[in-house]
Amino acid sequence: MTLRKKTLIITGMTLFSLFVALYSTSKTILLDGFIQVEEQDADRNVRRIVQAYNDELNKLNIMNGDEAEWDGTYTDIETGNLKYFQNAFNYASLVRSNLDLIMYIRRRDRRIVYNGFITPYAKQALPVPKSLQKYFQQPEFLLQPDNEERQQMGLLQLPEGLMLIAVRQILTSEGKGPNRGILVMGRYLDVKQLAAKTHFDIALERLDHPPIPLDFQRAEQTLIKNEQVFVRSLNESTIAGYAMLRNMEGNPAAILRVNLPRQIYQRGQLSVRYLVWLLLLVGLVFSVTTLLLLEKLVLSRIARLSSDVSRIGASSDLCSRVEIPGNDELACLASTINWMLTQLNQSQAALLKSEERYRVFLAQSSEGIWRCELERPVAIQAALEIQVNDFYQHGYLAECNEVLTRMFGYASVGEMLGARIGEFLPKSIPANIEFFRAFISSGYRLVDAELCEFDRHGNLHYFLNNLIGIVENGYLVRVWGVQHDITARKQAEEALVRAKIAEAANLELTREINERKRIELALSREKELAQVTLHSIGDAVITTDAEGYVQSLNPVAEKLTRWDGEQARGLPLDCVFKIVNEITRETLDNPVERVLDESRIVKSSYNTLLIGRDGTEFAIDHSAAPIYASDRQLIGSILVFRDITQANTMARQLAWQASHDPLTELYNRREFEKRLATAVHSAQNGSIQHVLCYLDLDQFKIINDTCGHAAGDMLLRHISSLLPTQLRKTDTLARLGGDEFGILLYSCPLEQATQIANVLRQQINDYRFVWQDKTFTVGVSIGLVEINITTPSVASVLSAADAACYVAKNKGRNRVHIYQLDDTELAIQQGEMQWVTRLPQALEDNRFRLFYQPIAAIAPTSVGSPHHCEVLLRLEDETGKLVSPMAFIPAAERYHLMHRIDRWVIQTLFRHLMLSSTARLPHVYAVNLSGATLNDEQFISFVQEQFALTEICPQLICFEVTETVAITNLAKAAAVMRQLKALGCSFALDDFGSGMSSFAYLKNLPVDYLKIDGVFVREIVSDPIAAEMVAAIAKIASVMGIQTIAEFVEDEFILDKLRQLGVDYAQGYGISQPKALTLNRPVTRLHSQLGYCS
Repeated sequence: MTLRKKTLIITGMTLFSLFVALYSTSKTILLDGFIQVEEQDADRNVRRIVQAYNDELNKLNIMNGDEAEWDGTYTDIETGNLKYFQNAFNYASLVRSNLDLIMYIRRRDRRIVYNGFITPYAKQALPVPKSLQKYFQQPEFLLQPDNEERQQMGLLQLPEGLMLIAVRQILTSEGKGPNRGILVMGRYLDVKQLAAKTHFDIALERLDHPPIPLDFQRAEQTLIKNEQVFVRSLNESTIAGYAMLRNMEGNPAAILRVNLPRQIYQRGQLSVRYLVWLLLLVGLVFSVTTLLLLEKLVLSRIARLSSDVSRIGASSDLCSRVEIPGNDELACLASTINWMLTQLNQSQAALLKSEERYRVFLAQSSEGIWRCELERPVAIQAALEIQVNDFYQHGYLAECNEVLTRMFGYASVGEMLGARIGEFLPKSIPANIEFFRAFISSGYRLVDAELCEFDRHGNLHYFLNNLIGIVENGYLVRVWGVQHDITARKQAEEALVRAKIAEAANLELTREINERKRIELALSREKELAQVTLHSIGDAVITTDAEGYVQSLNPVAEKLTRWDGEQARGLPLDCVFKIVNEITRETLDNPVERVLDESRIVKSSYNTLLIGRDGTEFAIDHSAAPIYASDRQLIGSILVFRDITQANTMARQLAWQASHDPLTELYNRREFEKRLATAVHSAQNGSIQHVLCYLDLDQFKIINDTCGHAAGDMLLRHISSLLPTQLRKTDTLARLGGDEFGILLYSCPLEQATQIANVLRQQINDYRFVWQDKTFTVGVSIGLVEINITTPSVASVLSAADAACYVAKNKGRNRVHIYQLDDTELAIQQGEMQWVTRLPQALEDNRFRLFYQPIAAIAPTSVGSPHHCEVLLRLEDETGKLVSPMAFIPAAERYHLMHRIDRWVIQTLFRHLMLSSTARLPHVYAVNLSGATLNDEQFISFVQEQFALTEICPQLICFEVTETVAITNLAKAAAVMRQLKALGCSFALDDFGSGMSSFAYLKNLPVDYLKIDGVFVREIVSDPIAAEMVAAIAKIASVMGIQTIAEFVEDEFILDKLRQLGVDYAQGYGISQPKALTLNRPVTRLHSQLGYCS
């Protein structure tokens, strides 16, 4: 196709596309604008018709108002004057007034006083239908308050047609009430009259008479969304506007449609047609002008340029030139073409010279030079094998020199040219394929690659090749190669290699002969060494042949089997090596048979017993292995075994010792906890319940301390032999440590376990232990815990059992206590156990606090004596709250922490007195001591050390011990008191009077004060016996020179009574509350001074 035709087609298509685009755009914009104007015009016309409808309704309402607000109507509707209404509204007046309905309804009784109704078919006034009467007699019309809206208007849907309705309240002429009823006026909606009035084509469709036309249905869906007017085109010549008419209740009653001619839209279409013709004319003129200019300025000159270039190409005359006048791009292009022709002419001359030189080189070269062309270029991105196949399929020899023809046995170059590559490099030879693979893999540049080929006459040649491939646009298009014949060199190299191989073979043969001699000598030595080893090792060894017959026994094997080696040789192994299971006594399989059958090593099973020739039995372990010759042929087997009788005996003994207590020969704690863990696991699975019994002997420590450890061990052995008699074979009895035993009752209900525990307790209680000339009664405290599905762990079971046993001891010993989650005593005990860790931590954190409570002198003889106070202890818990000593003192005493707390109190108080001004006042600080502190051998040294460090007067300190603590170890208590009094301290006996024989030991204790038990002090006012006991204590103390202090003095009545009874001091909340002991805060104010001790 010529450039002129292309230009014509492109210009025509451009003009057509532009015309279509302009037409579409203008049509859309113009017509949309006309349609919008048309719809707005239709909307205005519909609103005018709706306004005309509303005007009709308002006129009817005004007419109703004139009659309803009239004094005559207001009076006569109440009296029911029918004549008034008949004269005012007969048939003629209704027709004259253009009314089709009138009703006067009285409010007070809802009675229709007068009504008139005209149908389109009747020419006289008829009674209003009952349904219509009931409609207007509804409360919403009649019972409206006077201050509400006085009128209602709307459309009423009647079978005869749609009626305009106006309802007004009947009031006076001045519009005042109260209203006495309503006046209803109605007039049928005349659509034709409305159309004639507005000069429009109007259609009305009622919504209560389905089905309605489709266009009215669509209009209803739109107008029901509170749209006032809906406009849509019906066809090319008509557009319709719709409006909704509503009834008295405000609900849709009818749709009004106004049909309008589409004059605006038709004028718009005419305008679009004019625009189209205008655009077509302009485009045609523009196209013709453009084509003429292109032809003159461009196309004709391009045609001339093309003709000149074609002429030069056809003649191959590179000296010719093209001529295009002008200074534009075409002229510049012509100049460029002329320059290119000049360059081509020069290049052609240079190429001819280069080709001449190449021909000379090709003819005179001593190397074979060739060029291979590819009929179809090979894609370098293809797979390796595909490239090799394509090279063989499409490659041919396009050029070569005479040297190459002689290398391959050809007579002339012409014989080789055009030959396929496969003709002189056959594809059937793998080396050729690998040669081309190497060429492709090297990136189409192969250097010094050796290749072995046969020439045309069958002579073998070796070549050294260099190849380079020419790649254009991702394709291999040709290959150049240079080939050098190295056959003579290769033959010389092969001869040299053969000579070296022969020399190396001679050397290798000599070395092998020497090595064989060395191996034979080594084998001889190893055989001798093996014989010595077999006779020296501690394991028994038997060798057999490939059939399982004995060949040899070493001395250990002869000793264990009781067979002589020469006698056993040649016998089947079963006759010499008899083994059975140690437990079942069943004969075991011969291990050598398995070795020979399966050709693998076979090791012994457990519990193997060897029976010797004379019946002697040995526990052994053994291992059998195959014996192979140097060619891997099975030639026999070797059986190694050893005597492990003593090792098994020791293993059983160690296993027994690991799980049993050596003293009682019962299970130890480790084995018991292992079995307890199994029981807990089975219970957690919900399959079974068990019971754990924790036993603690009650009097064991007394027997151990009195008679020695030998007696204690004997008692434990007796108890261990006594307990199993009441247990089942399935139960587990173990010694857990010291005098503690554990019993695990499997699959045992708690009730049955309680019975078993009580039988065991009674059996031990009835038992009498005799040692030398002494007889002892032994008791046991037992704690029971049920192991069930809720048991969390072994540790929790043991802890619960230990707690239950401890409660049994606290309740009096020699009893059984069952662990329950809601057990108060257990909760107390477990609460005390928590203090075991909290109290040391509190001491470490220094969270104890000192308080004091003053002790007042109340006897006349005590006035002027030093003021007393008792040092009290509180604990500040982790949250900062103070804890009473009664919460932690029992736990501290039970778990042997009380002596540490006493030392903290003494150390802290002494340091406080050293730093405080109260140390210079005549005070006495009473410090409580526990029984553990009294029994502490280092306590006196500790007090002396504190006095030395703080340098305070010992007379400031009064130590207190309870009566119970003092009489527990009377001699020890008296000794400690004397030592402390020797330092200058005083002593008080607390809770005096609570013991059974308080006065009996009082004379043996060097005390300075008696603190009367608060049990008596509280009751002295109301209980004469308590008063007499306090009086007796005060009198005896006075005789002995001991001052008395009454505790728990809570009011003035008790204080007055104490004065009457002769008590010296009083202490309690009636005197003072406890206060915190802080630095530089005196306990009480005194005027006299007391200096430090010298």
